[in-house]
Amino acid sequence: ERLLERARREVEAARLEQAAADLQRARTAAAEVAPQPKPVPASPPAQASPVIEPGRAVWLRGVSLPGEVLTEPNDVGEFDVQLGALRTRVRVQQVLRSEAWEHGASVVSSPPPPPPVPFEVELRGQTLDEALPAVEQFLDQAARSGHGRVRVIHGRGTGTLRRAVRELLARHPLVTHFETAEPKEGGEGVTVAHLEATQ
Repeated sequence: ERLLERARREVEAARLEQAAADLQRARTAAAEVAPQPKPVPASPPAQASPVIEPGRAVWLRGVSLPGEVLTEPNDVGEFDVQLGALRTRVRVQQVLRSEAWEHGASVVSSPPPPPPVPFEVELRGQTLDEALPAVEQFLDQAARSGHGRVRVIHGRGTGTLRRAVRELLARHPLVTHFETAEPKEGGEGVTVAHLEATQ
């Protein structure tokens, strides 16, 4: 019994020592992985609010060009601004910065020039429902661009598309006359239309 009692005490003592060692190891590991307190960043200097008054230029979030302020902000912080040809209402929170217009500056920017209109339209592979509206749009744009002679490429095929195109050309008000293209230009697969300029 004495041997058993001594063995029990030795086991309990060993358990306590092991538990103390485990606790110490756990505390050490926790100290190593605990996040270090981050330094509190100094608050940036307060920026002055942009001045919003009629006649000033303002830059808005997500808009590359400046606009001109037209009205004072109302009670909820909304005001009118001219952006090119567009007049719209925006909120004060959308303003990144503002400044006075330079002398002679204009808020209305000229639109970019339209892309050049080609001298021919390609219809091969299209259905009649696709091709005929495309021809009408092409003729209108070509006449506005000053083209006097254009080519409609419809291909030879069964002749259905060619006949439909020529019927359209025959009644189109901008077409003075049309003819089959020369062999070197495509022959029966191309119709040449002569237009009245509408510039």
